[in-house]
Amino acid sequence: MDALPDDVLFQVQPKDTNKVIQLWSYDCLKKYHEAWKTLLQQHLDAGHLGPSNSTHSSPTFIIPKVDPAMLPCWVNDFRQLNLNMIPNNHPLPCINEILCDCAKGRYFTKLDMTNAFFQTKVHPDDIKWLAMHTPWGLYKWTVMPMGVQNAPAVHQHQMSAALHHLISRICHMYLDDIIIWSQTLEEHERNIHAVLQALRDTKLYCSLKKTQLFCTEVLFLGHCISAHGVKPDSSKIARILNWPVPRSVTDMWAFLGLVCYMADHLPNLTEHTHVLNALTTKAAELKFPVWNDDHQQAFQVIKDLVVSPHCLTMIDHDNPGDNHIFLTCGASDFCTGAILSWGPTWEMAWPVAFNSTPLCGAELNYPVHEKELLTIICALKKWRHFALQCNLSQCQAHWQEYMSQFDLTICYIQGKHNVGADTLSRCSDDAPPMAAVSTVKVDKSLTVEILKGYMEDPFCWQLFSLLGSLPSL
Repeated sequence: MDALPDDVLFQVQPKDTNKVIQLWSYDCLKKYHEAWKTLLQQHLDAGHLGPSNSTHSSPTFIIPKVDPAMLPCWVNDFRQLNLNMIPNNHPLPCINEILCDCAKGRYFTKLDMTNAFFQTKVHPDDIKWLAMHTPWGLYKWTVMPMGVQNAPAVHQHQMSAALHHLISRICHMYLDDIIIWSQTLEEHERNIHAVLQALRDTKLYCSLKKTQLFCTEVLFLGHCISAHGVKPDSSKIARILNWPVPRSVTDMWAFLGLVCYMADHLPNLTEHTHVLNALTTKAAELKFPVWNDDHQQAFQVIKDLVVSPHCLTMIDHDNPGDNHIFLTCGASDFCTGAILSWGPTWEMAWPVAFNSTPLCGAELNYPVHEKELLTIICALKKWRHFALQCNLSQCQAHWQEYMSQFDLTICYIQGKHNVGADTLSRCSDDAPPMAAVSTVKVDKSLTVEILKGYMEDPFCWQLFSLLGSLPSL
């Protein structure tokens, strides 16, 4: 316990501090008591638990594992306590952004935190809220337990604080998983050292057993990441292919949820899932519809689609080279479809993501050209973080908003070819006046001839008489 960090402590933050939660433990088969007691003693020895006389208590139970030689899973039922807690809204990272950054690397390392939640102490004033009722009495958690509402947010905050200077540059973390990427082996060694040093400085620990070092391909957040791009985890593909025919709304939601997690890799997915979406309505909850040929066909087409998912590339904004972002869009009578791709031309571009969105309500009655335009809007909203890269000043943004009212195509024409407008831009009535001064240099013979002309001119003689002098050479 003394080795754990003290800068981040778990706090319950109850809505009603006077509310008392007192619930008894659930019944447990006697044959599992010995394993449960062994698990309890391990937590006591590690300092995770301690005896308690709190007025609060939440139920607890165990779930035996398939292998009887392994200790069961300890489960805390904090549902009543969670209802009385103020939510912690610290956000979890965006999975798409993590995958986009990771795919820039050629070498990968994956770290897994050792009992991640148990590496955060509970604030001394809040330990009383985390008392657990067991067949052997009341015990309190002194470290952050699993099952309590704000535990994921607190742990994410702690990890973000520890690795804040490295996140997005060389690593990402999602709860208890950390991934490090690099372009070369030498760079990768330095990056691993930097991450481990940051964890050591904040007294956070990783599991050596679950660590994967210097990999060219790694599984992370349900995806397989390599230098070639990102593709779905093969185990998830196998689960979908072996999925039995759904018999309830719960089964249908579970199947569609797993398929939609891979939606970025599956083109025109909505075109097939919309048939099965009808089996997730409230009416279907009351009485699940009969499984017909249309359902079976859509179910099988989705499985066929999953067999060969696309390996996706990632957009490299830092080193684009000759590559550009392309959005290829299309619409049908009942859904929109789009492909985000990256390459020198749209024909040669490699897919980054696929998206299909079902049309609903009034959208189903749109004319064809409006459906096509809606497809573009849906794609831009979906992939705004990829497509929006222009850094405009406030003045430029105002001009862009005004110009959006018009159907414009702006083309550059060199001045020598743009004669009319270029000439008018240089000829204005408001141009400032220009005064020109010129000088002429003449030789002496010309000066003599001019003076002779003065002497022979009557007007000049009269002028010289009034002045009382004659010009001289």
